[in-house]
Amino acid sequence: MKILMIAPHVPAPRAVQAGEREVFEIIKILAEHHEVHLVVRVPVGMEDTLGPVRAICSFVTPVQYKRPIRRTILTIPRVAYSYYTLCREANKLSRSGTFDLLQSEWTETGIFLRKRGRMFIDAHDILTKPMERRYRNSRGLRRIVFGLLYRGVKLAEPLIFRRYDVVFVRSEYDRQYLLSLSPNLNVVVLTHPAGMDFTDRTFVREDKTLLFLAAMDRGPNVEAALYFWNDILPLIRKHIPDVKFRIVGSRPLPEVRALVDRDQNTVVTGFVEDIEPSYKTSTVFVAPLLTGGGIIVKILDALASGTPVVTTSIGNEGIGATPNEHLLIADTSEEFAEKVVRLLHDGHLRERIGEAGRAFVSATYGKDALRKSLVKWYPVNSVEWVKVSL
Repeated sequence: MKILMIAPHVPAPRAVQAGEREVFEIIKILAEHHEVHLVVRVPVGMEDTLGPVRAICSFVTPVQYKRPIRRTILTIPRVAYSYYTLCREANKLSRSGTFDLLQSEWTETGIFLRKRGRMFIDAHDILTKPMERRYRNSRGLRRIVFGLLYRGVKLAEPLIFRRYDVVFVRSEYDRQYLLSLSPNLNVVVLTHPAGMDFTDRTFVREDKTLLFLAAMDRGPNVEAALYFWNDILPLIRKHIPDVKFRIVGSRPLPEVRALVDRDQNTVVTGFVEDIEPSYKTSTVFVAPLLTGGGIIVKILDALASGTPVVTTSIGNEGIGATPNEHLLIADTSEEFAEKVVRLLHDGHLRERIGEAGRAFVSATYGKDALRKSLVKWYPVNSVEWVKVSL
C-alpha cells in the first residue's frame, strides 16, 4: 500500500515532543510493509533533523517555515499560513492519484487537505476539550474571549473530522467526548506505547526531588509548572524545607526560566537528549494539570519508569489508572501538597505506588501496544485492505 502522510512536526526518535516520537514509531511500523511518503513542515535551519525519518520513508518532502519563538494572537496568521503551505504541497502530490491512503497528523493539518480517496486523520488531542476548560476556568474579559473560541472550535472540529474515513484518538475518554459532539464519526482508539525512550538501565533515586517533565513552551505545561511553584510547593516546604523541584523540557519560556533566580532549589534544564535519567532519579513525578486533552504521555512515561505520580483528575482521565493504587490524584493545592509530602515521607508507599504504576502501564500501554492497534487499519494483505475500505 502507498501512503501519503502529512505532518506539521518532524517525526524523530529523540524529538522534543512525545507526539513527534510517536509519529516516528507509527511510520517505522508502517514502513515495514508499506510505502510511506511524508510531507512535513521543517523549521528554517533545521533540515538536518530529517535524517532519521528519511531513513525509513520511501520519500520525504520538506516544507520550510519560520517558527515563532512564542505563540501569541499576533503569530496565529503566520502559523496558519504554514499549515496551508504544508497542505498545498500535499494536495499537489495527492492529485497524482497513485496513493492508496492520505493520513493527516494532528487536527490542525486536516483543515486544508482536500478530500481525495481514502483518508485517515490522527487527532492526537481533541481541541474542543481543553478550550472548554479554559472557558469554564476563566473570568471577566478572558471568559468572553475563551467562550467565543470554545464555541468556534466546538463547531469547527467535528466538521473537519467528517471529511475523514477514520479518526484516531488516544483514549476511550476522548473517543466518547468526540462522539458526543458528532455521533456519526468513525472514531478509533490508537494505543500509545509508554516508555519508548527507556532501557533496562537502573539509576539511584535522589532524595526529596520532584520532577515535572514536558515541552515548556506549551500553555498547559507552563500553567501547570507555575501553579505548582506558586501554590503547591510553598505548602510542601512547610514540612520539607529543602525539597528540590526540577523542571525538564524543551524551550522553557522566560517566566519558567525566571524561577531559578527566585529559588536555589528549583532547576530548569531545558531540553535534554536522554530523558530516562530524569525520570529514574526523581523521587516523585508531579503533574498538576489544570487544562489539557488526550492522553498525557509524560504521566505514562513516569508510570513506566516506576516513579510514583501525583496528578489531577484531568491528568488521569485519558490514562484510566486506578487512584490510590497506580497513582495519587489531587485536585486542590492543599490536597496535592499533602499527597506529595506523604510520598516523600513514606518509602514503602513510594515503592508500592511506583511498582503498581509500572505494572499497569506494562499491561495496558506496552511497547507492542501501538503495533497491535495498527494492524487492523493498515493490513498487509490487499484483500483485507478492501474490507477495511468498505
